[in-house]
Amino acid sequence: MTSIGQRSVLLACFLAWTLDAMDFQLFFVAFPDVARSLELSNHDLGVMALISLMTSALGGWIAGVAADRYGRLPVLQWAVVLYSFGSLATAFSDSMFGLLFSRSIAGFGFGAEWTAGAVLLSEWARREARGRLTGYMLSGWGVGWLLAGLVYYGSSLAFTSSWVWRIPFLVGAAGGIVVLLVRLLARESSIFVSQAQQNKLPSSQVTVGRIALFVVLATSVQGTYYALHVFLPSYFRSFQSSTSGSTSILLIFAAVGSIAGSVVGALLVDAVGRRRLLVATGVSLAALVWAVIGQGVLSAGPAFSLAAGFIPSLGYAALTPLLNEAFDSGHRASLVGLTYNAGRAFAGLYPYALGILTPSVGLAAAVLWVVSISCSILVIISYFVVETKGVDLTNVGMTGATDSR
Repeated sequence: MTSIGQRSVLLACFLAWTLDAMDFQLFFVAFPDVARSLELSNHDLGVMALISLMTSALGGWIAGVAADRYGRLPVLQWAVVLYSFGSLATAFSDSMFGLLFSRSIAGFGFGAEWTAGAVLLSEWARREARGRLTGYMLSGWGVGWLLAGLVYYGSSLAFTSSWVWRIPFLVGAAGGIVVLLVRLLARESSIFVSQAQQNKLPSSQVTVGRIALFVVLATSVQGTYYALHVFLPSYFRSFQSSTSGSTSILLIFAAVGSIAGSVVGALLVDAVGRRRLLVATGVSLAALVWAVIGQGVLSAGPAFSLAAGFIPSLGYAALTPLLNEAFDSGHRASLVGLTYNAGRAFAGLYPYALGILTPSVGLAAAVLWVVSISCSILVIISYFVVETKGVDLTNVGMTGATDSR
């Protein structure tokens, strides 16, 4: 059973992550229309995806350092403010430079929100339910994705020209109201409060090699997702002759799949363990892209969209608790922010590579090979990771600590 405090923190982190995801996904849903409005190319999309992910990596790392010093909760609140401002600036962008600026601000907040929210919830959760609760939080990604698709679909019916993509970002900017809800619902982590009262940090026993291992793992989990989903709207437009409205519908199926994947991953990760779920993610996603894009066994329709949302979410459900269980309490946010967001920065090279490869080999072949390589790396690196299911977060990297929860 979860306590009232755990449920309140879960709800606050879920809402923050949902609005974060809505803003992030809106840009890729909107890009075909943004490209026509501002005369941009797929290469430009790859550049903006790279810049957005690089700034989110920087934001996540800085947020981790700040969260270890000032607390998880205030950093979470400021992150929501940043990505809301980034969404507002996107709505009024009228050039490539303007988009780079607005997406950089949104990216910084995007990375900061995940780090602060994931650590806050992980430290509130009981050890036997940590994977389940973080998985439920991650389902907010699919909910935000679903909201992005619905808002954009509604905008495509009501507006024309550039307003079709500007209005959804104005809606996303209104998500700043979540800051008020976070302040009302969430409470600071007792682990952080206890650490702050001692007025000193424990010495970290983490090696450079261990950090590098988790950076590679985070890169492969996120790379498989970004390589597939950044160009998914463009893929539907190119090979399915989709309109703005029909593409939004297909992406809504992917969002539903993402929600289902996060919930199923939440239920599985505490039962089968983090490593097994990571391996299953890599194998399943590679099989999917080869069946649909490589061999044409399945059509790239609603079923593919559901699976494309479902499978990567399993990997995130395993990665999030694993990273939080890998590092000691005094340095947890800093190291989780560093490894996850360094992985995000490197994962940003995947859509950038797709933008470069597409003119020479075609979008379908580029997606097929980049996703397949990323899945292979995920499966291999998972075998070098130690299973952390059920560990005591107050005792990771320390001695003499007890867990009273």
